[in-house]
Amino acid sequence: MRKKIVICFWFCFSLFSFSAEIRGYQVSQKDLIHWSHEAAERVFPDSLEGWKHVLIGTLAVETNLGQFKGNSIYGVAQMRKSGFQFVQRELQRRETERKIFEELSGRSPDTVSLKMLENDHRLSIIYMAFYYKFCAYGKLHPTNKEEAADIWKKYYNTKFGTGTPQRFLSIYAKQQRYLDEYKKSREVDKDAFMSTEGEAIDPIKEIEVLENLESNTKLDTNTQEIKSTKKVENFIELLSSNKNEVEEKGISK
Repeated sequence: MRKKIVICFWFCFSLFSFSAEIRGYQVSQKDLIHWSHEAAERVFPDSLEGWKHVLIGTLAVETNLGQFKGNSIYGVAQMRKSGFQFVQRELQRRETERKIFEELSGRSPDTVSLKMLENDHRLSIIYMAFYYKFCAYGKLHPTNKEEAADIWKKYYNTKFGTGTPQRFLSIYAKQQRYLDEYKKSREVDKDAFMSTEGEAIDPIKEIEVLENLESNTKLDTNTQEIKSTKKVENFIELLSSNKNEVEEKGISK
């Protein structure tokens, strides 16, 4: 009986520990990828694609793209106190970079604490991006994942960390599904935007309708009111029909 109690206790403890270990940051991979793209576009405009690999790959190897937290007190980018303080100092003395930071984050770095990065995932990514900028931007221009892995190891994981470029690449490769889904969602958003642009009514038809409305003002008041109302209804119907045509075209695609 005693043995069964011990086994049961051990099982419950193991289950609890496992649940704690797999605890994530409650954020989607899509959002982290999107914020990484945003940061890369503003912070690394000269070698954009390579730095996207660096940022997203770092999130992948550090926290499995936000899905692993465990008992960590740090954010999705796992920036520690020394790295955070380094970025803060550089932002204080670099006016151009500070302006970019404030435009990107919507706040002054003076109002940010390391603790905030644990829950503000976008801000955590922004700090990671500026850390890389102050450490390596201008010195290195990554063009692929392999170069991104080397940059992560040298400047982020450093010689004191146990990580390797091979591990970076291995874990990053496992995120490809989320990268593909994000890319697909962006293409859908672009198509939706183009469809919205296409919803404009044919200007010739619009002018004809408006001219017909205007011509009715020459009629007596009662007739004018009836016909104008009818024309407005027709105009609204025309708007609706054109919109439906665009939607049907979008569905057929």
